[in-house]
Amino acid sequence: MVANIPNSDSERGLLSYIWPMNIAVNTRWLLPGKLEGTGVYTLNILREVVHAFPQHQFHLLFDRPSAARAQWLEAPNVVHHTVLPPARHPKLWWIWNELSVPMYLKRFNIDLYWSPDGFAALTSRRQWITVHDLNFEHHPEWVQAPVARYYKKHIRRSVQRAERIFTVSQWSAEDLQRTYGVEKSRLAVTYNAPQHAFTAGPRNASEPYFCAVGALTPRKNLATLLRAFDRWLALHPERRNYRLRIAGEAHFKDRALEQEISELPFASHILWMGRLDRQALQQ
Repeated sequence: MVANIPNSDSERGLLSYIWPMNIAVNTRWLLPGKLEGTGVYTLNILREVVHAFPQHQFHLLFDRPSAARAQWLEAPNVVHHTVLPPARHPKLWWIWNELSVPMYLKRFNIDLYWSPDGFAALTSRRQWITVHDLNFEHHPEWVQAPVARYYKKHIRRSVQRAERIFTVSQWSAEDLQRTYGVEKSRLAVTYNAPQHAFTAGPRNASEPYFCAVGALTPRKNLATLLRAFDRWLALHPERRNYRLRIAGEAHFKDRALEQEISELPFASHILWMGRLDRQALQQ
């Protein structure tokens, strides 16, 4: 997915300024071979913005050297930095956002910091964040308990720190207003859109199919999709040559989903593809 880049001057904000700025971006979700939703969102926005605003210098902040060395974006106005420690646990998230990132923002005299995962840094410098949704507030059982607790505490705090909050739907924007009391003037909706690489092409599969792509977590509401597909096959016996292909991997063991699958009459029509790379997804 990508995000539609705002066009109005009010939404473009600082990016429409003509004088050069140092802009830092939280890119710790850009992991070679493990790019998921937030990473794809971050990368595709950067691909548009970096080239649209050559007057600004973009400092990409990775949390591990291997990711910083990867060829994500090659442009004269892009610099890669490694900011330790690798932030893959709530305690390390806190160190990264509250201690490590603020030091880098000061060292490179950053004018604006954008964090696409919703976590603001502990800094007085101007910053924007993207909050995709508040599922952890309404359904904390959908994520691991330590993660839910961290998100509930620190996303709320980050929303208070940020000058501007981006989100990906009008529903989420209204939810941010209801749940956190965010002023409408601080919100901007940047809708997701298909990636440019995904276009109609020849079908390589021998059988017709539907597909779903994403992490196998309860918040994706995969159970409803499985039940709908199963019922569709039950109502249309002539279409039982169709398959449901699901690409993605589980973040944790979901016993409720396993039980749901075991009760489906047409469970054999579901193909679990696992994690697929970009080339395989396009086929």
